[in-house]
Amino acid sequence: MSDLNDLTQNVNIWNDEKSKSVTVTTDGAKERLDVQVQDDVEVISHEHDKVHQGQTFIVSDYGTYNKATYWDILIKAGPVMPHAIADLSVSLGILVQVYEEPTTTANGTSYTSFNRNRNSSNTSDTVIYDTPTVTSPGTLIRTLLIPGANQSGSAGGISTEIILKQSTDYLVRITSQQNSNLFSWAIIWYEEDV
Repeated sequence: MSDLNDLTQNVNIWNDEKSKSVTVTTDGAKERLDVQVQDDVEVISHEHDKVHQGQTFIVSDYGTYNKATYWDILIKAGPVMPHAIADLSVSLGILVQVYEEPTTTANGTSYTSFNRNRNSSNTSDTVIYDTPTVTSPGTLIRTLLIPGANQSGSAGGISTEIILKQSTDYLVRITSQQNSNLFSWAIIWYEEDV
């Protein structure tokens, strides 16, 4: 067994061949919690677990745009909190802006969202639309510039999760930085009750 007097980390895990043990240090006092492990334990992230539960969804598309033209995508969050990220690939550079509570006069054409667990029949409460009619983009909450080069292209995205407000609209505006700019995007989200 390890000597707890010299423990410098807040959490220390070791195996004394009888059990898996976790030591937690709080306010300088050392406490020990023994955890018995019968078989191998598999640990996955919360986001990965949401895929297994059939609560993670995806919408994606691609297109070619000229300089200073943009592609608008409307996200209508449902009553369950969507936790969203975006993946983008580009040949010549794009500016991505995310707005909250845009004003629109028409939603556009709805995309079909796909459950990332292809064995699940769960559907999403969030709906995503292509080319809505926007009169005001709303409050800018995120900006991302993805530079590109014609030879190799570039990839990026909003990898840190944004938890969208329930029953609220969001606008993702992707603006091309060059002519004949091919790019693709995917919005990935899981839904979680409050």
